Amino acid sequence: MLYIASIIKKKQSLLNLAFYLYKFKKSNMYSSFLSMKKQSLFLVLILGSCFYTTNLHAAEGAQEDVLFSIGDTEITLDEFSRVYQRNNPNSDIHTDQKDVEDYLDLYINFRLKVKEAKNEGIDTISHINDELEGYRKQLARSFIFDKDVTESLIKEAYERMKEEVRVSHVLISLPENALPADTLEAYRKIMNIRRRAVRGEDFAKLAVENSQDPSVSQNKGDIGYLTAFRTVYPFETAAYNTAEGEVSMPVRTRFGYHIIKVHERRQARGEMVAAHILISAEGEDEEKLKEAEMKINHIKSLLDEGGDFRRLAMKHSDDQFSSRRGGELPPFSTGRMVPEFEQAAYALENDGDISDPVKTPFGYHIIKRIHVHPLPTLEAIRSDLRNRVERDTRSDIAKKELIERIKSENNFRFWRANYEELEKLVDENLLTGAWTVQDAGKYTKPLFRIGDTTYQQKDFIYHVENQRIRRRSGDPKDIFKQLYNQFQDDKIIEFEEFLLEEKNPNFKALMNEYRNGILLFELTDRKIWSQALQDTTGLKTFHEKNKDRFMWDERADVNIYTIKEDRTARRVKRWANRGRLSKDEMLSRVNDDENPDKLKIENKLVERGGHNLIDMYEWETGITENINNPDGSVTFLQFNEIRKPEPKKLNEARGFIVSAYQEHLEKEWVKELRAKYPVNINHTVLESLWK
Repeated sequence: MLYIASIIKKKQSLLNLAFYLYKFKKSNMYSSFLSMKKQSLFLVLILGSCFYTTNLHAAEGAQEDVLFSIGDTEITLDEFSRVYQRNNPNSDIHTDQKDVEDYLDLYINFRLKVKEAKNEGIDTISHINDELEGYRKQLARSFIFDKDVTESLIKEAYERMKEEVRVSHVLISLPENALPADTLEAYRKIMNIRRRAVRGEDFAKLAVENSQDPSVSQNKGDIGYLTAFRTVYPFETAAYNTAEGEVSMPVRTRFGYHIIKVHERRQARGEMVAAHILISAEGEDEEKLKEAEMKINHIKSLLDEGGDFRRLAMKHSDDQFSSRRGGELPPFSTGRMVPEFEQAAYALENDGDISDPVKTPFGYHIIKRIHVHPLPTLEAIRSDLRNRVERDTRSDIAKKELIERIKSENNFRFWRANYEELEKLVDENLLTGAWTVQDAGKYTKPLFRIGDTTYQQKDFIYHVENQRIRRRSGDPKDIFKQLYNQFQDDKIIEFEEFLLEEKNPNFKALMNEYRNGILLFELTDRKIWSQALQDTTGLKTFHEKNKDRFMWDERADVNIYTIKEDRTARRVKRWANRGRLSKDEMLSRVNDDENPDKLKIENKLVERGGHNLIDMYEWETGITENINNPDGSVTFLQFNEIRKPEPKKLNEARGFIVSAYQEHLEKEWVKELRAKYPVNINHTVLESLWK
């Protein structure tokens, strides 16, 4: 998998990835990779290049001349130049003639296989087209969303990550689809609480008396420090935009209305890597708490005496997830742990420092600081921030701006009266998913138009009926309006996506490459990769004919003896010299239940250069001199046999043999394709690159 990951990291196109994929498929890693679905692989590939766009006119003065043809398919110099330059950024197409000619040969083979895939109708298979449509939708979003808006959100998030804000809040709960009267009542209530807070009443007391956040009984409204992405975007924005010591205006989130008080700000403390030992003591049972406290104090005394933290964590910690790793926790930062744990962890000043026992709602902990990572540079985490922004509610900002742009560019029109006609049909059945309209097909008045596409009343009726929305409460007309707005927004974005090939040559080129790559993968899997693994007779025949290609070098069969005591070592060496006792007999005579590893015997069959210890000696049968190890043990080697070079059996080199067989099948297949589809290269056009 590292092989594939390294390719993705270079952000190469699917064409180039397809070439690399052949090599991977033919490697001995392939058999272990087969259990993975190709959908997963191509999802990785498309995500890896999702934000990578190219300049179709990067080749200055690129021509439309036909460079080569495959049957009736013509490929221009412009297309080849573009693909070559993107996949070989360090090569000059106008000077590196040998590289260009080699790549052209590879590219011709690629196009031959794509042509064969289309000839066999693979491009009409439903699951292939479904796969391609999924990739298209993912790729399209990266082309249509406003890069400037997304970039500003990325930078905003990064700036906020530099600072942590400690806040308290009061929440008045309110469903997202609340009735207008309920919304107004909630707003009046939160404003009244804010006025009291601004006048100087104790905020914690106001929170305990009024907040409908379930955690208020424990934290009195104080939710500690937060930073970017730790809470919903409107709440985060209000927290960062409110001055220290001030109370925000009411903020509406999906939970209801909040007012936020900012207590203090501090510089971000970085991402902590720590380990801990937990002695669980949840609840209020005094006896269990006392027992847990005694146990954690005993462990702390062992650590103070030089005990190994990792071993003690593995032996004693009640955190089953981390104890297997010596207590090490996943990296965390502000707001990820309970406050007591977080405060104690960040109080440790140096890597390796160990805390005193710390009590949290989970029990008692001893914490070891391993490392603290400061905030990376923006460039280092830009890709991660982009993904987080696009998954977060803040992406709604970019979406709204996109929709407004599409509307203005494509003569959007909304027929309000026709919408209101539908609205009159809404009743309580909408809340239960049972809303229907009799003779819905008769509702043909336009609702909205985008470009040349008009959506009628019936289109939205069918959409709502198919949604089967179920809501416990809310105003049916408000819910109907929300459904309509979402329907309209989705159709506007679909309109823009539909025209992408026409409007954006870069998108069209990438989609062609993805399409060709998927076709190529499917056909090559059928013809080569799976065939090589399933054709056991053909594989055996290939191996028999090519045994000299899969040879062992000279090998040594060696026993390595390691004995804890010198006196026992002399006895074992005598046994080895005489050759009367088997390996198992020697082990049973020396080892017992109290000393199960007093004698160790390892048998190795290795080629030269394959084992550092064995390579220290001349390769000849016999027993070596003793090696006295620093721990007092003794080691000696017994060379049993020196084997001459010999062919590898099929089961000894299956991965390499399968790879070679795949390569053989592919060469034969390419010969067949070149005979089936004549290839004609226009050498005059090709040579114009180097004039």
